[in-house]
Amino acid sequence: MSTVRTENPVILGLSNQNGQLRGSVKPAGAPGGGGGGPQQQLLSQMKGTINNGNSQPAPTTNAVIKPGDDWKKNLKLPPKDMRMKTSDVTATKGNEFEDYCLKRELLMGIFEMGWEKPSPIQEESIPIALSGRDILARAKNGTGKSGAYLIPLLERIDLKKDCIQAMVIVPTRELALQVSQICIQVSKRMGGVKVMATTGGTNLRDDILRLDETVHVVIATPGRILDLIKKGVAKVNQVQMVVLDEADKLLSQDFVLMMEEMLGFLAKQRQILLYSATFPLSVQKFMNSHLQKPYEINLMEELTLKGVTQYYAYVTERQKVHCLNTLFSRLQINQSIIFCNSSQRVELLAKKISQLGYSCFYIHAKMRQEHRNRVFHDFRNGLCRNLVCTDLFTRGIDIQAVNVVINFDFPKLGETYLHRIGRSGRFGHLGLAINLITYDDRFNLKGIEEQLGTEIKPIPGIIDKSLYVAEYHSESAALLAGVKSGSPAPCDSEIYCTGPILHQVQKAKLFDDDKYFVDMKLKAMPDVVLSAFHNLSSQMPNMTVLPARLQEFLSVNFERAGSEFEPWTPPDWHDKPKFLGGISDPKLREWAEKIHNLWKSLGRKMRAGVKDHPELYSQMYVPHPFVVPGGRFRELYYWDSYWVVNGLLLSEMTDTAYGMIQNFLHLVSRYGFVPNGGRIYYERRSQPPFLTLMVESYYQATKDKDFLRGALPALEQEHRFWMQNRSVAVKVNGSEHVLNRYHVQVGLPRPESYTDDLDLAEGLTDDHKEQLWMDLKAGAESGWDFSSRWYVDGGGGHNNNKNNNSGSLRDTRTSQILPTDLNALLCLNEKTLASFHRILGDGDSAALYDQAAARRQGAMESVLWDAERGAWFDYNLMTHAKHSEFYPSNMAPVWAQCYSRPEMGEKAVQYLKASGALRFPNGVPTSLRESGQQWDYPNAWPPLQHMLISGLSKLPSEDAQQLAFDLAQRWIKTNWLAYIKYDAMFEKYDVNGDGKPGSGGEYDVQLGFGWTNGVVLQLLERYGATLTSGSRQVSPGLLLPLVISAALALR
Repeated sequence: MSTVRTENPVILGLSNQNGQLRGSVKPAGAPGGGGGGPQQQLLSQMKGTINNGNSQPAPTTNAVIKPGDDWKKNLKLPPKDMRMKTSDVTATKGNEFEDYCLKRELLMGIFEMGWEKPSPIQEESIPIALSGRDILARAKNGTGKSGAYLIPLLERIDLKKDCIQAMVIVPTRELALQVSQICIQVSKRMGGVKVMATTGGTNLRDDILRLDETVHVVIATPGRILDLIKKGVAKVNQVQMVVLDEADKLLSQDFVLMMEEMLGFLAKQRQILLYSATFPLSVQKFMNSHLQKPYEINLMEELTLKGVTQYYAYVTERQKVHCLNTLFSRLQINQSIIFCNSSQRVELLAKKISQLGYSCFYIHAKMRQEHRNRVFHDFRNGLCRNLVCTDLFTRGIDIQAVNVVINFDFPKLGETYLHRIGRSGRFGHLGLAINLITYDDRFNLKGIEEQLGTEIKPIPGIIDKSLYVAEYHSESAALLAGVKSGSPAPCDSEIYCTGPILHQVQKAKLFDDDKYFVDMKLKAMPDVVLSAFHNLSSQMPNMTVLPARLQEFLSVNFERAGSEFEPWTPPDWHDKPKFLGGISDPKLREWAEKIHNLWKSLGRKMRAGVKDHPELYSQMYVPHPFVVPGGRFRELYYWDSYWVVNGLLLSEMTDTAYGMIQNFLHLVSRYGFVPNGGRIYYERRSQPPFLTLMVESYYQATKDKDFLRGALPALEQEHRFWMQNRSVAVKVNGSEHVLNRYHVQVGLPRPESYTDDLDLAEGLTDDHKEQLWMDLKAGAESGWDFSSRWYVDGGGGHNNNKNNNSGSLRDTRTSQILPTDLNALLCLNEKTLASFHRILGDGDSAALYDQAAARRQGAMESVLWDAERGAWFDYNLMTHAKHSEFYPSNMAPVWAQCYSRPEMGEKAVQYLKASGALRFPNGVPTSLRESGQQWDYPNAWPPLQHMLISGLSKLPSEDAQQLAFDLAQRWIKTNWLAYIKYDAMFEKYDVNGDGKPGSGGEYDVQLGFGWTNGVVLQLLERYGATLTSGSRQVSPGLLLPLVISAALALR
């Protein structure tokens, strides 16, 4: 066959008819209009027109697309893929999918898959296949072959016929699942196309039962479909189209006899389409025997994908794991596939990778089919970053997030190598293939280079990220890169995030709070300010500017912090919301009115300059005004806002709540996740993911399905971020589980707490400094910044009990701890996402999230649940043991309702009562350890009180209900007394003083305060009929058995 791209034959030629709708016509003389010769005549016939431009009606159906139809307005389009693509998929003739006169419903499915225009193989194949002609198509992996045959296949399905009309045969079970999922998605608008996947390793009886019902399209592996045909279960006498995907494998010695036998059951008049990247002699022989004058397509000018850069590294066998660890630490991996040459080596390597602390799945042919299906599904949906596998995973598997392929074991055959590296660089995107080459592999490497006509280069010391990390067409390319790569976008500001100005200003301690400087607005463009500082510092000894000169420099080049906002009173605020009427105590009702009034003082609206000149601000632009926490927290914050939004909804400020949620959805679309807060120096970390629950609260208040439908893609995108970037596999009692953690891989001081981080790391090695700074950022991502909860004493402390959080702030290792509350929250999110899909009528997607929640629940019970103590505890990845100390987060699964047996909730109540945490009259402390950090004793925090009370209130026992009310009374009393004393609401309170604000940590206690107000309003709304402003005697039974000594409780 020719090695150049084959043009369509004259009779089936396509000219550029961009944008045509079915039944529409371009005027003669216009580009693509009349006078186009034989090629144009056929396309005109397909469109129901004739050559002179006069309209002739085509046969009409309900699916006809008429000019002026607004059907595209109702499409649920995925986010536009702005990544640059190679000519493998962009070197097209300029055709559109509409040019092929497809049914409207099929076009809708195509566009909702995110397929915007046909790729070269689709341009060549679709019109030929629609004409009924046999095809022999050779194209590279990952260039759209599945769409090339599925689109004409689905177009030709006749829903009036209750029979199998098309079959797609593939060599592996995983590929069958993938193709069936694509087929189902593309056909979902077609009103009843029934697609069935059938493979070996699954229950044959189930397949027989399914074939008793209507099936139009079968996606199958050869052995299973032949078995069903021979049993008389699969009736294939009316099959009009057969596709052999990965035809070279299907016609190899392993399968060719099955394929010959299967074709014997089909009608003589059938269409056969063969697709593959390589066509050995066996394919040519099969073609000569079974295909009738096939149309040959060859798009293989070169064998390897243009976007895949190939390297090799010479190593010994013993160096391979170390080399792999180095690659993981230095590459920006979205997802990677690592190939080994045997099932045993796959399992051993996957275990090693997990031990190194990286999320990892494995898959090979010897695993049970159910397990293989789950691994394939979870990896495809981003629940894990790295997959170790055999060549089982080389055929046709299309996971576009994969940008790195590593041949841990080098293959023997060039064909195998070609299919392996084709797992990256899918559909014209960029990819990297790295080969670990031993002495024994050296001749094989040379042979494969020559066979494939490709160059595999020695690996350089630094790999240019532009070779394998996506570049974007849009103006916001750097920001979108964070969304598409699966990693947080970098903050590149040399003023607000790194650089000499930040370092010198913060080191000089010109402000009481480091955050003040990084919140100041620039008066001039960044390059002008940087140049001015360089000129100033170059005149100074050691380029160090004296504090007085620094003050002058700031006054010339910066405005005060907070100048980016203008006053804003939420327009939907009104006095006397309905919930006030349910508060029986007049003093508490008057107090609630004052808290309701605070929303006005906490409202913020950005000035236009933040949007027009973002380079002058550290503030992130969001489109709607919002409510801030208060105090030093001048901007939008993530997890705080969950309680703020719920408070706003109680205050009947639905529009303001809607605007805040839309801001977070906007941030997800921009970054792929919600940053910690609304400043660019927070871009590299998130906070507990409460956005799904905010949407749930808004939906419950409004029942707005359109809002829910619009929000759902962003919620799923955020969930993928957490699964791709914050998940880890842990093995307990021989079983592997995937759970989540906080993890920020940026080894620099936090700009907003710069000097605190520098001082804390004083005297450490550079490596230990970077690790500490990464874990401090992870601690800030948790929202618990900081707490003994994150301490892991590496041996230098006095307490060697691996179950305790011993050490000091310098021993913070947040990334090595699996937090109970984070996983409980994600479990609740998964249940909530399932409910959203059910509300919107998507039962299949709901089932997937139900399964994810069930898996997480099982993992939490295996890894975090302690049956003896009756609670869940954080898990230490370094010691492989659960921690033992009390934190309110130990009760988070009760709040999330994420446990399998009712008695677990009641056991958790007994644990709480025996913990010593209920002895304090003004709330439950954040821990029982006095470390000096603000998320430890004696501080109590509003969100934890609310989660604890809410969780207890969900339990059926009177004991739990009474305890929930009692804790609500304590918390209301604490907040009420503080308000009486100080005329203010605080971010945290001291459990030992009546109305005493909290203390400790990096900054003074803050006033405001957003989440405090939201929690108080929610408790007053729930318990307002019985709460009192006076003292209330705690139920004596609840204080038994509080027998832990004060020394133990406060250790």
